[in-house]
Amino acid sequence: MNKKAILLIAMMAGLTGCVSHQTYNAIVNTQQLPALSKLCIQENNAIDPSKEYLSIIANRFETNKINTQVYAQQKPSDCKYTLTYDIKKSDDNTVAISKASLHLFDNGLQIHTAQYNMNDIFVFDKNKAAKDKLEPLVDQLSVK
Repeated sequence: MNKKAILLIAMMAGLTGCVSHQTYNAIVNTQQLPALSKLCIQENNAIDPSKEYLSIIANRFETNKINTQVYAQQKPSDCKYTLTYDIKKSDDNTVAISKASLHLFDNGLQIHTAQYNMNDIFVFDKNKAAKDKLEPLVDQLSVK
């Protein structure tokens, strides 16, 4: 290989590590995720007082034919599967989501986490809408 080709490959490899990405960290194999018909979602007013993120998440589950019920503190007794969410915005005072995690539980035991992490070094989709970052995470949990 010539030096230009090696340099080009090295530059391309460096760029791939700098874009935002989605990771799905399963506690169990995704093939073992339950086919959900109902899911209870716990509100997170500390990070989502306007309920914008909650609305995006619940609507996407409904689109995927999974009934949702939102609860504030006490999990309803008829909820086998529950979901919590954590979202962090960028440190540069924008409203862009830099990290998001959806945690799926089966009777209180965590069975899966879907995560979005933005790499701040060189970001192409930093200002993507929250919907565009959260819906793929919901889809990952919506196994049929």
